[in-house]
Amino acid sequence: MAFQHQRLDSDVAWEGRHEPLGPTNDNDALGRTEWSVIDMARGEGPRSANPNSFFNRLTSKLFGIAIARPLANERLETLRRFALAAWFRAEIRTRDMRNLFAAGFSSNDAARIIAYVGLHRGSVPEVEAWP
Repeated sequence: MAFQHQRLDSDVAWEGRHEPLGPTNDNDALGRTEWSVIDMARGEGPRSANPNSFFNRLTSKLFGIAIARPLANERLETLRRFALAAWFRAEIRTRDMRNLFAAGFSSNDAARIIAYVGLHRGSVPEVEAWP
């Protein structure tokens, strides 16, 4: 019997998908740039949240390990800090949620980010309180 190349239904579902957690509309605050910042935060690690700390400066001077610097865009930097909290903490503080909302993101955006991180991390970070 010859091998037949058949596509699974799940392959068809993934074809038109450009953004994590489904397609977005024009009014959505989470575009490609925002999702790339969220993924970038995962790769940078928790030390990038405070690049000027004593430990980070010491490892940079002694071992030449580069620490990620803050982003120039304040809105994206706020998103990056929220994503760092979601990727590397067990609980997201209320302060992080307020900062995200003050940057112009909605509670729906926060829930989508938390769901995305939980899907890839294996556990969903808890939220201290939704302001």
